[in-house]
Amino acid sequence: DGNGNLVPRYTWNGLIDQQKMGREVVMDIAASFNGILYEDNSGSVRLKVPSDDDPAVHISTSSNVYEGLFNYSFSDPSVWYNSVSVTFINEAQDWIQDQRVVEDTEAIAKYGKNEVSANLIGCTSVQEAVRKAWFALLSYTTETLSVSFNTTREGLNCNVGDVILISDPDMNSGQSGRLTSVSEDRLTAYTRDEMFIESAIVGGGINYYCDFQVGDKILSYQLVPDGVGYVKTLKFDVPLDEHIDQYTVYTLRTDQLTDVGNAKPYRVTMIKEVDGSPDQITIGATEVNRLKQTSADKRAKLEAGEYGTFEVPAVVPHILNLEFDEYFDKDEKVAYLDLIPELDPKYKYYKGSCEIYWRPYGESAWNHIDHLYDATIK
Repeated sequence: DGNGNLVPRYTWNGLIDQQKMGREVVMDIAASFNGILYEDNSGSVRLKVPSDDDPAVHISTSSNVYEGLFNYSFSDPSVWYNSVSVTFINEAQDWIQDQRVVEDTEAIAKYGKNEVSANLIGCTSVQEAVRKAWFALLSYTTETLSVSFNTTREGLNCNVGDVILISDPDMNSGQSGRLTSVSEDRLTAYTRDEMFIESAIVGGGINYYCDFQVGDKILSYQLVPDGVGYVKTLKFDVPLDEHIDQYTVYTLRTDQLTDVGNAKPYRVTMIKEVDGSPDQITIGATEVNRLKQTSADKRAKLEAGEYGTFEVPAVVPHILNLEFDEYFDKDEKVAYLDLIPELDPKYKYYKGSCEIYWRPYGESAWNHIDHLYDATIK
């Protein structure tokens, strides 16, 4: 509760004094704890309460999807709200109507303020109101990618709200981060941020591998799973190379799914039969931020275990060649370096920007530059 005491994450304290359709009332109450009301494949109405650590129930790869095709889309940038205002009844202030605002200051500085407001029905606690505002903010800003694909009737084993894993070679997803230290026996590496180990992978006979960036080489080791869910330690059955230490960059990937990459979690939002093709099922899903609720509880945006497509700096996919043009501005007395990439025309998922990694000669740690549109480094 912000004062060192434990309280329920969600409460509902309200009075229903107006006539409404029963389903509408249930949906209002379910929304107060992020519940989802849906009809399952048998026509029954179900209630799903999503959790960040929900185990995945299915893995989709290019081999069990029609034509191996995943269709991606981003939500409209107009709904990437970075400032959330919530209104609630404050029990601690003699039941007056109160308001709190939470913001992503980095996003505001980069894109400008994009505001949205919400009325929290049944909420009478300041701390709960702030947690809910953070939860909404993180939903708007970190869960923006959706996917749809056609599969066999096996897809009917999934329900709305379930978490599934998608391993798409074209997206080349991976969980990346840096180490803080390595144990004396070099069998355990400690990570700066939490990673999420999927139970569906560990329990499905699929192995995790960890790739370490050491100078201009990539060193790979098979991970020994030490439980599932959130972890900050990576264990191995052979000692790590002596050059793997503090600040070393690493990436988790899986075998049997993609040559490089890791299955990424999505939450199912839609399941339907394909018109005219009774043996095909269309599934729609939205990416899952595994740390969203934890971040909301701590009222902070946790930058941990994020998925990205450029997880290994030495192996940047889909750039066929890169030319360099260096020059010196005598008036400004500044050196410039133009980077001219030759992009693969067959690759479908360019975002209109480049990501650049660099390091001083002789050093092992890579530095990352977000470089949008213009390809000149000053």
